Amino acid sequence: MSATDQERHVALAIAGNRARILIDNPRKLNALAMPAIDQLDAALDAIEAAPGLRLVEITGSGERAFSAGGDVRQWSSLQPGEMARRWIRRGNRVFGRLAALDLPVICLLNGDALGGGLELALAADTRIAAAGIRLAAPEPVLGAVPGWLGCQRLVETVGPARARQLVLFGRSLTAEEALDWGLVDAVVPRDGLRAEADRLAEAVTARAPVAVALSKRLLRAAQGQETVETLYELAAARALASAGGREARAPSPRSARPALPTTWTEKGESDGRARGQGRRDPAGRLRHLSADRRCRRARGRGRA
Repeated sequence: MSATDQERHVALAIAGNRARILIDNPRKLNALAMPAIDQLDAALDAIEAAPGLRLVEITGSGERAFSAGGDVRQWSSLQPGEMARRWIRRGNRVFGRLAALDLPVICLLNGDALGGGLELALAADTRIAAAGIRLAAPEPVLGAVPGWLGCQRLVETVGPARARQLVLFGRSLTAEEALDWGLVDAVVPRDGLRAEADRLAEAVTARAPVAVALSKRLLRAAQGQETVETLYELAAARALASAGGREARAPSPRSARPALPTTWTEKGESDGRARGQGRRDPAGRLRHLSADRRCRRARGRGRA
């Protein structure tokens, strides 16, 4: 096996209007090392560039784990500053890209979702779990925290009290408990994951793609995610599509443009004609002012 094959941790397949991301590192329970994060980033590039897609699926290889989380050997060897820059920042950027796709993202939990694996699942729009799996956030046991926005997304998904149970008190959930908590949206037999994905894909494709994309943005904005950016994007799109916007962008005939005065003299001439005072210029205006002053002085001396 070549080095390239050994380092391939994420596979992307596009068929028709669906893209499928596979976390493919089963020997390590689909643990997420930096190569996997980089390859997920590249997969998202390909998805954004592919025309006609309506849906994205993400799942894991094998039956034991969707993902056991971040590769402990890799992140535990990093210095604190390097951990923040390389591990946390890059992971958050890529997971954020997945969450912000205009396409609906379905996570098919084929096995356990632990730590960073659970955080990856939380970046999807819906999670379908195979019966018998477990979900947990064990990072504090390892002296770490859910660094890929796990706390934020858990609070948004199950509420703060239940998020505390998972993160602070080490609660581990069965698929059925996760369904009761709202952490997953359906539990099916392992061999039923594909059929459930097909059912959701049919529901999505029955809806208008632009409406689905805009609705997803509005839902994210309602959660406080990218609110300002979403408003600006929608406002710009509305302006671009409006009749007034199209009229403003249309080239105007030269004759329709108003003639603007280019000098003070021209402006004075046009103003003077409007008031019926004839042609005016700066010198003439000064002469009029001087004559008025002489008349006032003469009247003053006559009274004296």
